[in-house]
Order: sequence, then C-alpha cells, then structure tokens
Amino acid sequence: MITYMKISNDLDYKEILGLRRGNPVTDDKDYKFWWEIITKDPLFISYPRTGSHWINAVMELYLDRPRLPPVRATFLDSSRSDWGWFHDHDTIAWDTLHIKSEGPFGVIYLYRNPVDTVFSWIIYNFNNGQSLKKLPIDRLNNLVTAVSQQYRDHLNKWLIETPAKVSVRYENFRKDPVEEFSKIHSYWYGPDNMENKYNREQAQSCFNMVTQEALSKRRTEPYTLSDFMLTGQYKKDRIAFKEQYEDKINSIVITEQLKEFFE
Repeated sequence: MITYMKISNDLDYKEILGLRRGNPVTDDKDYKFWWEIITKDPLFISYPRTGSHWINAVMELYLDRPRLPPVRATFLDSSRSDWGWFHDHDTIAWDTLHIKSEGPFGVIYLYRNPVDTVFSWIIYNFNNGQSLKKLPIDRLNNLVTAVSQQYRDHLNKWLIETPAKVSVRYENFRKDPVEEFSKIHSYWYGPDNMENKYNREQAQSCFNMVTQEALSKRRTEPYTLSDFMLTGQYKKDRIAFKEQYEDKINSIVITEQLKEFFE
C-alpha cells in the first residue's frame, strides 16, 4: 500500500489531500476517489524539474495508461480514466507530511544532476520562468542554499532511507533513453514476463514523439518556462549559474552516502 503519513499532527485524508493539492476541501466524494487511487496504484516520485513531465508522457504512451493527477500535457485521450500510477513531487509541507511506501508496488524514483535541478527549480518556482538576471544576488544565494538542502534531503529519503523499488536518472535518459526506460518496463511487468517483452523500437518511438516542443504545444494553460527554455538566454543563464554555483551545490547535495548515485 502507498499511503500519506503525517508526522506532527492528526489529519484525515481530506486534509492531507487538501494540503497536497493546495486546494480547500470541498467535495468529499472527490477526495475519497483520489485517496483510493493513491493507496492502490504504483507511485512515481521525483523532485521538481528532474524530467517528470517527459518521462510521465513516455510512460503513458508506452504503457498505454494515463497517470494521476490528470496531466496538463498528455499524448493520450484526456477523457480516459484507466489510471496506471500516481505521480507526486513529495515536497509539500515537509514538516507535516511525508509519503511512505509499503507493500508490493512501491516507488519509481527519478532524479537528476543537482546543479541543473536547482537551477531549473529556482527559475520555475521563484522567478516566474524568467532569466535569473532579474533576481537580486542575495536572494539567489539564499535560494541556492535552501533548494540544495531540500534536494539533498529528498535524494537521501528515496535513495538511502526508504529506497525506491527502482531509481532512474535523467542524464541516463538523455544518454540512452531506451536502455534506461527498460528499468521501468522491468519494474512494471516483471523481469521475466514473456507475454510483455520489452519492445525497444516501441520505446524509441515514444521518446521520438515526446519532445520539449511537443510537450509545450499540448499544455492546456500558459507555461512561461517552456518558452524561456527554448531561448539562447536560458542556455547562457545555465552556463553562468553552473560556473558560479556548481561547487557550492555539489558540496551540499552530494554527501558521502549519495556519491555512488552520481558517478
């Protein structure tokens, strides 16, 4: 079973989902539905800006199942409800809630290079998808420290303390997407499932379809970051950010225990 577990105070399922979704509790039936989904389906966990929209979309195409929560950009019929898994960033109210995996399904965990993750998350969440030149340097320095510490704790939780059933890395998807995706296939169907052998050509076809441009076009609401990510200024900001903060971020995030996951 996959459940939301509280740490500091007593919350029922409606309050927990209200915190997680950032919405007030309004429809009791709706929350019961979501709670039942969460507690029976596989869970896909990723820190923000580690490639989850990309991999979720590929999973939907290859496995022919939509995921929850309903996505803003999907290649499947948006009316489908034969949900396959539940995706969450596990970053809401860390001092109050956390996600715990139990039972046969467990968790797929996606992670990424710390410098690129911190850079992208600061732009997305704290700067409205705009150039970092618009942020005061003191605020940027403080954000780099805070986000790095949070990402370190996130990695430590899902790779060390309560390790996921399978962990996949963004950089490996960039290098050899079909090979890295085979880990998810093996987890989903089982390593020796003869009826559902891994189809490498099908996997490659899915990756060919799910490009940054294609994801951006399928979004149902404005998404400033996608537009900025396709500009030359984004690339310049990323290079400058890496030169200035790479050593600091890596010194915070990559502890002795986590080194092996970034070799």
